[in-house]
Amino acid sequence: MTSKNMGFTSKKHDARYRLSEMPDEILVHILSFLPILDAVRTVSIRRFGNLWTMMSSLDFKDYEFFKAGNWPYGIIDFDIQIHCFTSFVRNVLMLHKGISVDKFVLHLNDIYMYDDDDKSLITYINSLIRFAIDRQVKELEIQIDDTNELCDTNEVYDSDLPQCIFTSQFLVMLKLAHCEIECLNTVQMGSLRKLSLTYVKVGNEMFEKIISGCPSLQELVMRHVHVLDELRITAPNIEKLDLEYFSRCVLDCPNLKILNIHLISSTESILQVVNIPSVCKVHIQSTFQIDEIVSKICTVEVVKFSDGAFSAIKLQGVKYSTNYVEAFTYRVTA
Repeated sequence: MTSKNMGFTSKKHDARYRLSEMPDEILVHILSFLPILDAVRTVSIRRFGNLWTMMSSLDFKDYEFFKAGNWPYGIIDFDIQIHCFTSFVRNVLMLHKGISVDKFVLHLNDIYMYDDDDKSLITYINSLIRFAIDRQVKELEIQIDDTNELCDTNEVYDSDLPQCIFTSQFLVMLKLAHCEIECLNTVQMGSLRKLSLTYVKVGNEMFEKIISGCPSLQELVMRHVHVLDELRITAPNIEKLDLEYFSRCVLDCPNLKILNIHLISSTESILQVVNIPSVCKVHIQSTFQIDEIVSKICTVEVVKFSDGAFSAIKLQGVKYSTNYVEAFTYRVTA
């Protein structure tokens, strides 16, 4: 054996030695950065063994699972692979040994590929969500359809989310996309600090119940929310608000500091600011009601405009007083 080969072998041996000496906690943390399928496959590595069953982050995205590189010859039979995916998820959860889960992600790209029986699919999805809630999950992300070019981004999966989500005292972040929220008896999420709703169907009464049931909420994202015909946000602790909205919007957020707003319609969008005295940064992506919006944010230090909004200002010939211009810093963003 040449000295060069001996050096290579020595380095390889040192790497294995260092791996074998690492504590289990460090190795489990390393596994959390891998796609869930690759993390499970480390069972074939002696040092890792069944450590994947202790992972505190479980991320199930079917489009990651269906990647051609994961399967022989890159050929995917979706009828077979969908069954493989659902079985894989069930087995992972059945073998999971962690007492708690920090993060649980479920993305189903095209629900209509899964099962002709909607009731069966709803039961399957809700069972996964209940697993996460039972494990005192802190971050929960549910997307029942993917917002890509191949799907209708306006579609909402017509299924009630389980009540257990909205009574969790452990949830810190909740992200929902393409879901429906209705018939909630109680909302008690005392620890929730971030809520994101995208293409979610929820009515006025139910939304107000959610907001009032989240006293610690600090960040709210609302994009393309259906059914809601008036967005009334009265939350004392919210510090960041991201709105893409198309109807009446009433804001009563005394501690709000950052506001991102994109109004979609020039005729229906009506922004009513009741109380936002602490706002210091605003990002305007709307080409509608720009002067109305700006006139209601008197304490702002920085105003950002998207290209479209900035162009609209120039086209409309909006003029501001000298004092007003001095009170704001305009930054154009892509």
